[in-house]
Amino acid sequence: MEEYKAENFQEAVENIDNSEFVKAIERMRADYTDDNKNDVMNRAVFDVTYFVPAFRNDNAQLTQGNDNRLSFNENQQARFVLVENPQGEKYIPAFTDHEALLKFRNEQAQGAQGFIMTFPDLASVVEAFPNVAGFVINPFTHNLPFAKEFVAEIKKNIIEQMEKIEAQQKQANITMTTNEG
Repeated sequence: MEEYKAENFQEAVENIDNSEFVKAIERMRADYTDDNKNDVMNRAVFDVTYFVPAFRNDNAQLTQGNDNRLSFNENQQARFVLVENPQGEKYIPAFTDHEALLKFRNEQAQGAQGFIMTFPDLASVVEAFPNVAGFVINPFTHNLPFAKEFVAEIKKNIIEQMEKIEAQQKQANITMTTNEG
């Protein structure tokens, strides 16, 4: 996860291209098939870089470790901007592009700094805050919510798949020799 001040964040938002993901969402909305849904899910989890508005104090540090997990220092004071659905559930807004971010004209977000996050980053944040119901991609254009339980299930499935791959790699670690003289 990277943090950007307002002027650098604007440049970063304009330089990251998630247009194929946005097209995949639009295909899924026009023709809701398993293939289109799976395409959106795979892209959302593995390919997309999100732009997330948040406030933090001067001595707060959000850091990302080698395992892609966020960690907070002891004095961390970070507040993510939240949006609320009609049922009163609070979600972290995650934007895919400059236009979607510009549609977010929320007075609560004035002065927020931008963070660039991946799915694992967002999953960690959602998991860390009990009052957050999940995150929502482009809440004012595509409105694609990822509920906390769904995020946890995706995370669990990814971990299981990674463990299977690691086990297969360990089993396949065969040393090859030849009998050439």
